Amino acid sequence: MKVTTAVLLTSVSIVGVGAARVSQEARHQRQRNEAILARNQLDWLAQVSTDRETAATWAPADMEPTAYQEAMGANRLLCMISLRHRLGVISDKQLPHFAQYLMRSPACRAYWKRFSTVREEEATNDGSAKGAAFNAAMKRAYTDAVDGPAGH
Repeated sequence: MKVTTAVLLTSVSIVGVGAARVSQEARHQRQRNEAILARNQLDWLAQVSTDRETAATWAPADMEPTAYQEAMGANRLLCMISLRHRLGVISDKQLPHFAQYLMRSPACRAYWKRFSTVREEEATNDGSAKGAAFNAAMKRAYTDAVDGPAGH
């Protein structure tokens, strides 16, 4: 092998490694940003689900603040699982198990019944395949829980 060929191949390898490193760093930065934004959302959900005055301010007109607090507590759980799924901590294969577990809760089922369309719109507008997969798993688990023995 000629020296120029060896130098060229080495240069191409270095550029490839550099590009992979830049791509990996960009992915990690997106994940960090997503985690920070999710933390803000989870903090707000924690406040609205525990503080009656905040819940009364934000609850839909046809919903009692205590019912809204329960719904937002359930939403907080769904958001935590959704974040873990988006970050790859929960795989697509594991997701149905988590969805079934969440939908055992009457509060999660009530939340899903009332607010699932909001989540579906967010995922559609976002163009997120992970969001769509999450919603599909939750929808199946909700349907199974409602249609299952004694709505359990």
